[in-house]
Amino acid sequence: MTSSSIVHDSSIRESNIDSVLIVFQLLHFYIERYGAQYLGTSDELPKPTESAIISGLERVILTSAPYQTFLMKLRGVSLWQQPKHSACYMAVYFVLWWCDCLVASVVSLCPSSPTASPCQTCHERLQTVRTTVPQLLG
Repeated sequence: MTSSSIVHDSSIRESNIDSVLIVFQLLHFYIERYGAQYLGTSDELPKPTESAIISGLERVILTSAPYQTFLMKLRGVSLWQQPKHSACYMAVYFVLWWCDCLVASVVSLCPSSPTASPCQTCHERLQTVRTTVPQLLG
């Protein structure tokens, strides 16, 4: 490396540092100017208006749409609107409860499940249920 490239690199670093400081100063200015009432540094809270309340409720309703569809499906199962569908859910629930696998099955449905050890023991228990139930019934 030549000395001119080193000087050039250091000037780039200094300009990057200066630009970062400028951005932080601008953020601080705008936060103090426009966000003080929301951050607690101001003594006055904004007055709730009808339009602000309606706007907030609209946001809640729009963002909760996926949860609403899930809850409506769950409502249909709990009200036995489709008896075969609800009976299937009930049978799965009671088999998992009998095998003591309810929590493990919920954990295994989560996408961020850390290990498969609870699921492995649950799987082994379900295998024993599959073999013993036909023997008891047959």
